[in-house]
Amino acid sequence: MRAEELSLRTTVPPSQVPGYRMERLLGQGAYGQVWIATNLNTGRAVAIKFYLHRAGVNWSLLTREVRNLVSMSGNRAIVQVLEVGWDSEPPYYVMEYLENGSLDDLIRNRGAVPVPRSVELFAGIATGLNHSHGKGVLHCDLKPANVLLDQDMQPRIADFGQSRLSNEQTPSLGTLFFMAPEQADLNAVPDVRWDVYALGAILYCMVVGTPPYRTPETVTTLDTASSLSERLKRYRDTILKSPYPRLHYRAPGIDRSLCSIIDRCIAKKPEDRFDNVQQVLAALERRNINRLRLPLMILGILGPILLVSIMGLSFWRAASVAESDLANELREVALQSNSFAAESAAGTLESELSGLFRLVEEEAKRSALEDRFNACVAAAGNELLQSLATEQSAPVDSRATLVDLPARAELETLLNQRLEWIRSRGGPGKRTRFDSLFITDRYGTMLAAAFENEPSSAPIGDNFAYRSYFSRSEEHTSELQSPCNLVC
Repeated sequence: MRAEELSLRTTVPPSQVPGYRMERLLGQGAYGQVWIATNLNTGRAVAIKFYLHRAGVNWSLLTREVRNLVSMSGNRAIVQVLEVGWDSEPPYYVMEYLENGSLDDLIRNRGAVPVPRSVELFAGIATGLNHSHGKGVLHCDLKPANVLLDQDMQPRIADFGQSRLSNEQTPSLGTLFFMAPEQADLNAVPDVRWDVYALGAILYCMVVGTPPYRTPETVTTLDTASSLSERLKRYRDTILKSPYPRLHYRAPGIDRSLCSIIDRCIAKKPEDRFDNVQQVLAALERRNINRLRLPLMILGILGPILLVSIMGLSFWRAASVAESDLANELREVALQSNSFAAESAAGTLESELSGLFRLVEEEAKRSALEDRFNACVAAAGNELLQSLATEQSAPVDSRATLVDLPARAELETLLNQRLEWIRSRGGPGKRTRFDSLFITDRYGTMLAAAFENEPSSAPIGDNFAYRSYFSRSEEHTSELQSPCNLVC
């Protein structure tokens, strides 16, 4: 967290926008960065999205987001565009800033959302999405991170960067676990039922706390794919071959009709889903009407039974007071005992973690590691390292040049030796659980790595500056001598 904070502090905005004062970086994605700024005339906080230049980007695809947002202006459920600067370098647009963050932030911080609140948010998102579809705009990347919360904690749909018009034939990829299985295809034709699936996945995520089909095993399977097409194929196969998710049936306060709405939204086959968002809203309205009638029906049928039950309960309660008091006392004793055991275990674990962190710090301070690291950086040269760090996709020959350096091979040999020593530290019965060590330069480029089980292709030359463990230090002023990041 400290490394991430330092990285944000050293970041400067891509450019200055006339009439606005840049405050801080809010986030960044595939096309650029979003900054919080203040309007110098009104003092209003806004969000400015910069489209940073990247090789091969089709700018007509980027302008689609602004055009679609402008076409839906005036709807409260859609984030509003205030100003556009396509002639600037880099291009940008100004939109309203919603200080309560996103629905994803809410779920991450609080876990599952209570069912009544989930239904309220779901209805607001569906209403905004229905308005978007009415304008002929398919979102195609609907997820909690793209649903912002305004000052009244009401949902506002944002980020139409992947959106398509209903008559377009261009494929669009969404986000894993919120993307319909048939959408995970580079030849797929946009379909309104993609957004229906994402809408149901969002409701499922709110009431459960995680999106459907997401498990540690599934994430590992997808992350080990060798290419984008292979990753998409594994995603499709995972959904189609997995059993239907059922965790939402166990959510506190949920009812069967709401579960049915979720099930139909996230059906694996498009023909089994709602045909459009309007049908989703109609099903939600029928559920609300039935819930209003349900108390009257229950009261008319169960009223007499309830009266007799209350009388019997009162008699039974008098006889069970003594038993309840005894159970409470036993429970209190058990809680005290469990609390002591938990504190003891936590202290032991804290001590073990501190020892592991000290071990990594000691390894990073070894003079042999520093000497070989500096030799590797000097052999590579600042020009090569900067090219690997600044290119979105570093050239293959640049990476090959780095991999073939003898100084880099010596650094990697040292890392393998140290990893072997670390893992054997403490004897056969107390092996240190380190699976890998790797080292990056001050730009975040991996120079060498050591693994317990040698991988098929180590990502030498890849840049990891975006990771939270990377911290760029300014202590070294030399062009070649760079601070290193040793990571276990």
